[in-house]
Amino acid sequence: MVGSKLNSNNVVLIYSTIELVNGNSAGSARVMNYARALSSSCDVVLLTFLRLKNISLKNLIEIEPGIYTVGYIINSNKIVSKLFYCIRIFYFLKSIVSLLEEFGNLKNKTLLFYPSTKVFIDYMTLVYLIKYKKFRIIYEANEIRKYSADFEINSFNFNLKLQKLMYGQSEKLTKYFSGLICISTNIEKYFKKFNSNTIRIPILSNLNIKEYKEIIYQKNEIFRIGFFGSVSICKENLLLFLRSLAELKEIKPNLKFIVEFYGPIDLETNNKLPKLILNLGLHNIVFYKGQVKQINVISLMRNFHLLVLPRGANLQNHYGFSTKLSEYLVSGTPCLVTNVSDNALYINDNDNGFIVEPDNLKAFSNKLIFIIENYNSFHKKMVKSSFMTVEKHFQYTNYSNILSQFICSME
Repeated sequence: MVGSKLNSNNVVLIYSTIELVNGNSAGSARVMNYARALSSSCDVVLLTFLRLKNISLKNLIEIEPGIYTVGYIINSNKIVSKLFYCIRIFYFLKSIVSLLEEFGNLKNKTLLFYPSTKVFIDYMTLVYLIKYKKFRIIYEANEIRKYSADFEINSFNFNLKLQKLMYGQSEKLTKYFSGLICISTNIEKYFKKFNSNTIRIPILSNLNIKEYKEIIYQKNEIFRIGFFGSVSICKENLLLFLRSLAELKEIKPNLKFIVEFYGPIDLETNNKLPKLILNLGLHNIVFYKGQVKQINVISLMRNFHLLVLPRGANLQNHYGFSTKLSEYLVSGTPCLVTNVSDNALYINDNDNGFIVEPDNLKAFSNKLIFIIENYNSFHKKMVKSSFMTVEKHFQYTNYSNILSQFICSME
């Protein structure tokens, strides 16, 4: 029986409404690296809110050494799902309690909650798990949800306004959690007014350079630029990026280059992006390629000469921290980012990457030209520096002790 292999005296359970195992999101990748970091000192169980099968020790599956989950089936009836959403959330949390009771000695169990857009589970966690069951629960703070890009669009949509209000109120609940894990310095400062017991864990990575192959840029070939992440005009400042590409095309008419976008795309961007590309004369240069499996992201990134993160200086980006930055560095492909959030703490211009001030079209365009014209002079050195940055700041093994002390040893 797989469940019998677990160390019942030292278990951390991580739960969320997002898919934590084999998920195709930055959140899933982050949680998996949390689990890997913790698995050196304790067993980890990952549970996602879907229509789960019976959650019990006998149904746990070991997916990596010391990391377990349980099989599930998805309820495809969306109407039924919405009608009974609140009830299903309650039974999901109740099933978590039942699993912990199988381990026995609940006082030694700590839970890590990874929040999502499904904010109702925040309230249920407080009422049922913290207040009623008296569990120790750590809250993972990776963004300020009320500042998400959706809410920066002028809209009088009642549902959006209500959701923003609930996000704002849910922040106050964090004072009842045993501790907070914060992804950026700005988020840590923000949440400390609610809960002083915080640690900062930046974006985490699993560096593997065995498959890396050096790319040399020949002047007569196509220069390939890639963007990976949420394809959102507002959040990622794609309008500035596209305008800089149009400027590049005008200044360097003989330059051959293509740009490919990979990632989930929001409805507004899906409607507007093709028109923007066409109006800027980039229809033969810029392409949206869809979403790729997380397991294939790094190898795909290594097919490009340059990766970009053109985020602007808005509140969402001020507090957030793009998890794609660590993946860019892991790939070894040079990256160009803007100076938002904690980017400048890790990216040294012309060393392990390139960084420019946000919302500055001329600076972004000039940097693109500089990179292309001088590519082979810095490429080898930059690859080495980017790998060193990952090893020093983002490799998940660096955080095994601090995470285990903060979570597993909490009294």
